[in-house]
Parts: sequence; C-alpha cells; structure tokens
Amino acid sequence: MRSDKLPVLFYTVDMNYRLEEDSIILSFPEDSSETVQDVLERYVPSRKLQHSLLQEKKILLAGSPARRQDLLAGKELSLPLGRSECDKKEGKKVEILYRDPFCIIAWKKAGLLVHSDGGKEKTLTSLLEAQRGEKLQAIHRLDKETAGLVFFSRSSTFQPLFDQMLEKKKISREYLAFVSGRVGQGKEFVAEEAIGRDRHDSKKRRVSESGQPARTVFTCLSSSDRFSILHCRLDTGRTHQIRVHCAYHGHPILNDELYGKPFPELPGMGLFAYRLRFFHPFLEKEIVVEKKPGGAYGEQL
Repeated sequence: MRSDKLPVLFYTVDMNYRLEEDSIILSFPEDSSETVQDVLERYVPSRKLQHSLLQEKKILLAGSPARRQDLLAGKELSLPLGRSECDKKEGKKVEILYRDPFCIIAWKKAGLLVHSDGGKEKTLTSLLEAQRGEKLQAIHRLDKETAGLVFFSRSSTFQPLFDQMLEKKKISREYLAFVSGRVGQGKEFVAEEAIGRDRHDSKKRRVSESGQPARTVFTCLSSSDRFSILHCRLDTGRTHQIRVHCAYHGHPILNDELYGKPFPELPGMGLFAYRLRFFHPFLEKEIVVEKKPGGAYGEQL
C-alpha cells in the first residue's frame, strides 16, 4: 500500500507542476513547443469538458484566460482540479487503501452496491462521500456480491482521463476466484466467449454468440478435489464476466447464487477484486494497491 501523501512538486520530462488549493499549475521550459490544446488532449480527453472549461475561463495561462492555440514555452498553465464538497456525516467507515489529490481506492464489502440503483439503501459511494465530505465518482463497478477494490476519481476535470485509462486497459483489475472442482495447479487458460443477457432471467448473463466480446485470463494458484483458487485478470468489463466464464468452463464460483451451488464450508461468494495496478499520469510511476480477502477465505490462501 502506498502513502496517501503527495509531494507539493512533481517533475516530468518537459514540465513540472505543483498544487495550489483546487488547481494544478504546470510550468513549461523555454524550449517547449506544446500548446494548450496538446495538454488538454493528454489530460482532459473530453472535447465537451475542454470547451466548458475554456468558455468558463477556468484554464489560465500566465494568469489570463487560455486559448487552445496558445504556446506554453516559459509559461505556467493552471487547470482546475474540479473537486466538490458535500456534507460530512458519521456512519459506517469505508477502508481507504490509497489516496492522493486525484483519486481514491477503497474496499467494498460484499453485499454493498457501488452506486445507487434508484433505491434508498446505502452504497459504497454514499458512505465514502459522507466519510470524506467530498463528491466522488467510481470509475468502474463491482457486483453487489463481490468484495474488493474500487477506483474513485476525486477530480471532475480528470475523470475523463481515468475513464479513458480504464477503456484502454491502462488500469489492471485482478481478482481471486474460489471455484468448485479441480482445475489443476499452475494451469493457465483464456476465456473469450462473448457475453449477453439471459432471455429467461433478467438478473443473469450467459455466453452468447450475439453478446458483447469478453476476455478473462485465468491462472490456477491452487487446486484440490473440493475447490480451486484462480487468479483472474479482466481484459474487458462485462456484467458478471468472471462469474459467467467460470460457470461456462465447468467451475462456478463458490456460493454464487446465480451461476453456482452452495458451499456451506465458506461464507459468502468466493470472488474478490484484490489488486488494482496503474501507471499514475501525474506521479509518473506505477501504483499497485492490493488487499487479499480475510476471514475464512483468507485462511485458504
């Protein structure tokens, strides 16, 4: 787990930058050939948001409203972080495993939704916002029954960048799956069956030739006649993807109420999003956050 303290000043190949209140200030050398638009394309990959920030004069170059074509050589460019406060309230505490001015990675317990589905029950997002006193946006989801790590953007300005990183597989999501039957220790296999909706059960997904492309990479970490433990890496993010692929290949996840069978020896569904890995676009280093399951499942590792 990494420190949640971020240095005031960072250096990259062709610029350095610092944080001031709700802004990030980027400084460029005299020989830089970059324009404001070059920076926006790299860090704010949303034309709509770019336009809004420029129209509202929230992007400043040397203290004045910036234009897309402005050259940056020898100047400072200010971008808003776009963080918003909300009411801070006492309640159930969410475990935060990583935090910096741009993002938070938190642990979701099984049985908790990441986002609201329109009901009034507490979600990971609502609990974390109340705990932090700030608005947050989850970059990806986990099934309600799955425990694990969730990546949140703290910045409305840079949320499109994190979305793009996820889409381009620059945020790696790795799982541990406890599945029924013997797989064979050390066995590696790739599931590439497309996944679509189950016409007979709206809660379920199924392998379908007309479904969306899906790819999961599996490695068996340990195996016995009772169950096996698989390391799973998602290359796509379809609903119930790991659960459907495991069941289709004859090894459903333990205690999966939709696709598996009860396994009374262990509590809850045996699927855990235990590792997130990404190259931080501002810190310019790899961040790896990991938390293995505890309790009865942890004792099996």
